[in-house]
Amino acid sequence: MGLVREGKLRMAASAALWAEYEEVLRRPKFARLSAAAEELMAALRRLAVPAPDGQPIQLARDPDDDLVLEAALWSGAQYLITGNLRDYPREWPVVRIVNARQFLEEWDQSMRACSAAP
Repeated sequence: MGLVREGKLRMAASAALWAEYEEVLRRPKFARLSAAAEELMAALRRLAVPAPDGQPIQLARDPDDDLVLEAALWSGAQYLITGNLRDYPREWPVVRIVNARQFLEEWDQSMRACSAAP
């Protein structure tokens, strides 16, 4: 979230994806985190780029994860960062699907390359 807050990264989410996030956060197992979750969602909504709705995609193992693929595709994202790689296609030529560790390693290499350039 820090990179998003600093304006170095942009997060994209469609209306359907926001609805999915809110439904998940209302589940009983997250009840004790509801205040923090509401605060986080409000911050993300302020910072996120709206992803337009487009033609539905059906590539993920979980149909709800297709909403994430759609937001990535229709917003022109370069990366989809997830903690659950196994539910997404292994190879997708449109957007690079990585976990947080992979993304941060690539980000770090990219920043080092930029700072080394004359």
